[in-house]
Amino acid sequence: MMKYLLPGFVSVLFVSAVYSQSDKPVLNKEYTTSSGLKYTFIQLGKGEKVQAGDRVTTHYIGRFDNDSVFDDTYKTGMPFTFKVGEGQAIPGYLEAVKLMRQGDKANIFVPAALAYGASGAYAIPPDANLKFQVEIVEVKKGPQPFNVAKKGTVKLPSGVKFIEVVKGKGPEKLSTGDLLTINYSGYLPDGKMFNSSFDMDKPFRYRIGNGLKGLDEAMLKLKKGSKARVVIPYMLAFGEQGVKGTIPPKTDVIYDVEILEVVKPFETKGKDTVTTASGLKYIVVSKALGGAQAAPGKTVKVHYTGFLTDGMVFDSSIERDQPIEFVLGQTPIIKGWEEGIALMNVGDKIRFIIPSHLGYGDMGQPQAKIPPKATLLFDVELVEVK
Repeated sequence: MMKYLLPGFVSVLFVSAVYSQSDKPVLNKEYTTSSGLKYTFIQLGKGEKVQAGDRVTTHYIGRFDNDSVFDDTYKTGMPFTFKVGEGQAIPGYLEAVKLMRQGDKANIFVPAALAYGASGAYAIPPDANLKFQVEIVEVKKGPQPFNVAKKGTVKLPSGVKFIEVVKGKGPEKLSTGDLLTINYSGYLPDGKMFNSSFDMDKPFRYRIGNGLKGLDEAMLKLKKGSKARVVIPYMLAFGEQGVKGTIPPKTDVIYDVEILEVVKPFETKGKDTVTTASGLKYIVVSKALGGAQAAPGKTVKVHYTGFLTDGMVFDSSIERDQPIEFVLGQTPIIKGWEEGIALMNVGDKIRFIIPSHLGYGDMGQPQAKIPPKATLLFDVELVEVK
């Protein structure tokens, strides 16, 4: 039923609140807000206070004025989880939840103007006041903007600015082609969040050179472990058009970024290049001992990153966190892979340099942005043979 709690409330980031001793609610006392919402706490929890950006799980029993029940998540076993401030609940419900903390339970009265108004919705008639018993089951804290007070700002010639809040301790700075695992949150100049890796429930994979020009530029100044705020002029972000419904035209954007992991392209400096009769070239980056060898008819599983000679990555199983699996000799793949994979044992890491006649030939592969007659480079690890 909470899918019916339609948008109708907008919140602004960078605003948070916590109970003090003076505003701690009193059990069984009815409060009324300036909007007309009424609420009475019937249980006080000790968990996290709900704030904008948090992901909150709630149970509720919804009733009309005559106390007839229109929905009960306890009975359905399907609690309502939503992100605070994303317009995913009716205004009155959201206002009440923002007054609560994990473990709280309250009875709330939502006037029609804070519910579905004169239109009603689904099983809710027009101009219906609603009553809820609401329980805050869990509060997962959302991302909080970095504290950049008293931190130095670096301005790059392009106009990109960054503030390194936490200095990275990685052994080297980042380079184009590096695959990063990052947490990030993107904000508009007014502080409104427009995107965050925290909404995905896992960190984000970001390839330097394949992202926003302004963000790429800042990343090249950072290291593994860095936490930085990056301010990007619109022309190096989403341009004059912006993103419909999310980022207005000609809008500068702000990213808070934490670099968790760095995967660099294979290091081939000082290693021999072998050329086969077909023209395939390969460089053995590391050789495993005792691993099963790939052979036609065997099922192989590989991780790979494919890139052009200018360093542009066009495909990567690592970015997807999913190696590919296929039967060697029985699956349509480019000839360079067919020949190259058969040279590998489980655990081997090899860079293949594949001339166009063993790749995508005179036509290229427009869908993958591979131009005609392109030489392809693949960093490949053989994960499994069966």
